[in-house]
Amino acid sequence: IINNCREFLLKVPLIAVLSNRGMRTRHWEEVDSVIGLSIRPDTSTTLERLLYLEKHIDKLQIISDVATKEWSVEKMLTEMDNSWLPISFTFNSSFRDTGAAIVKGDSIDVVTEILDEQLVKVQTLVSLPQAQYFKEDVLRQENFLTTTHKLCELIIKVQSAWMYLYPVFGSDDIKKALANESDAFATIDSEWRRITT
Repeated sequence: IINNCREFLLKVPLIAVLSNRGMRTRHWEEVDSVIGLSIRPDTSTTLERLLYLEKHIDKLQIISDVATKEWSVEKMLTEMDNSWLPISFTFNSSFRDTGAAIVKGDSIDVVTEILDEQLVKVQTLVSLPQAQYFKEDVLRQENFLTTTHKLCELIIKVQSAWMYLYPVFGSDDIKKALANESDAFATIDSEWRRITT
């Protein structure tokens, strides 16, 4: 039994390479070039049929290690994308009986929290060698995050200004005294209501 266990332990590195879930077509093509023929393990593949690959184990382990690292990047990008699926801004449908909707602070907080977390991850990914294969995806994600961050800042800025100015320009005296400014605010008010409802 001990000898069988020792023999099996010698095969574990090859088993690990062949069963690596991170191996993609590009990695198998590298394996093909190392061993000089094409293999694609499937459910009918037996270890005995592939034992001859042990002589290439050092090169195969390097390919497998790269595949594992790239797979972790791939999973991270997928998780980042999926974390946005349930997210949406929630609105207070009628701020102070004005009929205008405003974005609730808690929805901005949730978005900001995810943005901050993911911006750090993306900045890390940009510099990782194993993320180079996914460079376009990383840059797409970075662009999405920076655009979303700017959009959130803009929403907060416009909403804060609107909330401050609405009572001011709601006064008939102010409308008469500052007619041009009041007309400009009316245009902004109408656009804000169109966007948020």
